[in-house]
Amino acid sequence: RKALAESTDKTAWINAGGGDKAFKPAYSIVNPAVPGYVKNPAFADIPDAGDPAAAKQMLTDAGVKLPVKIKFTYSGGTPTSDKQARALKAGWDKAGFDVQLDPLTDTYYTIIQKPSADFDVTWGGWGADWPSIATVIPPLFDSRINLTSESNGQDYGNYRSDEVNKMID
Repeated sequence: RKALAESTDKTAWINAGGGDKAFKPAYSIVNPAVPGYVKNPAFADIPDAGDPAAAKQMLTDAGVKLPVKIKFTYSGGTPTSDKQARALKAGWDKAGFDVQLDPLTDTYYTIIQKPSADFDVTWGGWGADWPSIATVIPPLFDSRINLTSESNGQDYGNYRSDEVNKMID
């Protein structure tokens, strides 16, 4: 995960999506415009253009056999979303990943919300219902409201932590 984050080219993603009038980089899962936003130090020091060489060194130092095959499932089918996916793939591939792009159209949420979904990385979006971090964190990380045998709600990584649930309370 660290190597993937290190090699993510946020600048290429932003440019492919229409530039800074459409997107801004974030250094947390929370949008910077939402009250409560704090930069996550795990992401704050990564250059916006990514650092594929540093990411590849991380993988090499960890003894990982390269290339690392990953499947990126995203909401595709438009020239913009496909261009953005290719921009991410370019940086990840330079870092030692072998990225399979998996664009989905009308079945996107149906697929990624299945706990058994077959992907390694997925695009996700969440908008705060009102300007508060409390409308972002629980819908994404509270396993009590998200995880069932049929769906993961908006918790696409199927994250479950009693400690985080207590912190949400």
